[in-house]
Amino acid sequence: MYAPSLAEVMIVLGVLILMGIYLAIWRWALSGPAATGERPLTFSAKGLPEGLKLDEHSGQITGQLSKPGEYAVTFHAKNKLGTAEQKFKIICGAQLALTPPMGWNSWNCFAHAVSADKVKSAADALVKSGLINHGWTYINIDDAWQGKRGGPFNGIQGNDKFPDMKGLCDQLHKMGLKAGLYSTPWTTSYATYIGGSSENPEGTWSKPTIPKRGNVNKKILPWAIGKYSFATADANQWAEWGIDYLKYDWNPIEPPEKALMETPTPRTFEPLRLGAAILSFHLNCSAPLSRACRMKELVAWGSFPSAIGGPNGALPSGALMWRSAT
Repeated sequence: MYAPSLAEVMIVLGVLILMGIYLAIWRWALSGPAATGERPLTFSAKGLPEGLKLDEHSGQITGQLSKPGEYAVTFHAKNKLGTAEQKFKIICGAQLALTPPMGWNSWNCFAHAVSADKVKSAADALVKSGLINHGWTYINIDDAWQGKRGGPFNGIQGNDKFPDMKGLCDQLHKMGLKAGLYSTPWTTSYATYIGGSSENPEGTWSKPTIPKRGNVNKKILPWAIGKYSFATADANQWAEWGIDYLKYDWNPIEPPEKALMETPTPRTFEPLRLGAAILSFHLNCSAPLSRACRMKELVAWGSFPSAIGGPNGALPSGALMWRSAT
């Protein structure tokens, strides 16, 4: 068996380190190729499908695709020390997430104490640390952002800690990041904030009068789906803000309840999917793997629209994820 000398090993390591620090090691981020290397970097692409364009400075892909499909693309990165290229495949369509969305979630860090200022600080850290260059792009606001219903769609508005949700999303997008949000089809969330359904047609809500302990995850109101769904109203509001990622949280997650969220209109979340830059749909808590095929069918949102893309102008891609312990 051939054993390389120490000098040969050091040469190989030196090349790898040089490539990692000075040129470009590619990692795929859904809205463009993430690349490490000494800045400034300029980007170019060969084979980018019609309707999409690449920002040569940020590497962000924007535009619209008229139909689902697979597209082979070669990306190039260049700086003062040289160039690097890598082949990738852009896959467009509503399906299971092909790569794990990477980023930051507020719950384990701040829980109920999350605020817009804390979210901005986390976003700054993701950029300044360089993690964004490795594909870490999602800034996801978990439970405890919700205020009352209102606005043009009667959707859930931000509470006092989140006075300008659209402004926050715009700021994240300018940083090259994506904005994620939490909700639930229940009338009340796990953290006891307003949810996506109600027992009255106006969608008004009040704090629970029974303890959560012993009543949650048992289909007992208020930790259950109410008579009136406001999922479409909320989807319209989130689309206007520019939300890219939705964590939809309840338990048990069962196909009949998932289907219920899409009635009486079969495309409840269509406004969000069309308005988002890239929509990742995350079913949380308890969706057994035995139900995977059925869940995939329910999340496909029907036929593909004639033109996709939103106010952010970025590449859309429907994706389903769920967390399960069974």
